[in-house]
Amino acid sequence: MRRRGFRNWENSLKENGYKLTNPRKTILEALERRGGHPNAREILLELSRKNSEIGLTTIYRTLDLFVKLGILKRYDFGDRQNRYELFSEDNEHHHHLICKKCIKVIEYDDFLDEETTLIKKIEKMLTEKYDFVIDKHELTFYGYCKNCRK
Repeated sequence: MRRRGFRNWENSLKENGYKLTNPRKTILEALERRGGHPNAREILLELSRKNSEIGLTTIYRTLDLFVKLGILKRYDFGDRQNRYELFSEDNEHHHHLICKKCIKVIEYDDFLDEETTLIKKIEKMLTEKYDFVIDKHELTFYGYCKNCRK
């Protein structure tokens, strides 16, 4: 997936009164390098491999800021860990399959047309029944991956 790049992230920060400091840039680079859905400790491990001296507190604060600014998405996949994913126009709409044993995360965007039709129908019914306006949804399936079923 193509990522937004530092120019856009720096613009997001500047537009909201923040700078792209070295720690923020280093954390973004680690997220981009690592990919997937890391938690804060996994990001710390990634940074320590590059001899970074950024601490866990700075990582948590930076991740919270990036979520607030829409640079990152935060997920809880049932393992009591906040996990993060860089936001990109290219990966805006996708869903996840989560292995309940190893917490492997599989992203998929197959069947989006079929899902969209069904979800829109469900959203319409929920809006009518509960007078509740839905502006987004997340779809996550939990089960067991091929390796954990062996």
